Amino acid sequence: MIKSFYEAGKLLSQLDEYKDYFRPWANPFPKLRGEAKVVIAEINDGVLEPALTVEDFRSATAYIDKYLFRKAGSNATNLVPTFYVQAQADADKQADSIRKMMKKVRASVKNYKHTFITSAQIDTIEGLLQGVSFDPKMSYLFTMRIDGLY
Repeated sequence: MIKSFYEAGKLLSQLDEYKDYFRPWANPFPKLRGEAKVVIAEINDGVLEPALTVEDFRSATAYIDKYLFRKAGSNATNLVPTFYVQAQADADKQADSIRKMMKKVRASVKNYKHTFITSAQIDTIEGLLQGVSFDPKMSYLFTMRIDGLY
């Protein structure tokens, strides 16, 4: 019986409709209309780069796999510190949104005992994000690239 479940799961994982259920990551913008950007904090050899990188979101499967995005439940912390950036027209709301997102980053790092980033580096990233001009009409994703890998 267990082997039957295994075989059924294997077959379902090959169907486009069910593929996302069998991967540990997902497309953050599955119904994207228009452009999206990825804001990246780069850490090389344990050192945070002094500026954030902003690049176009690429929906090709090779990049979806690298972004390692997985939407967490409403009260859950993410397994990996990759998050949506909620772009706001109002500067105060934008600053608050970034603070809330970075609170989730801190929780993710703490809960899953990530060692690639320090608390001081998280504070620095928050300051850098506060300086980014986000277009409220565009979708954004925040992630980290460690030693050249997302």
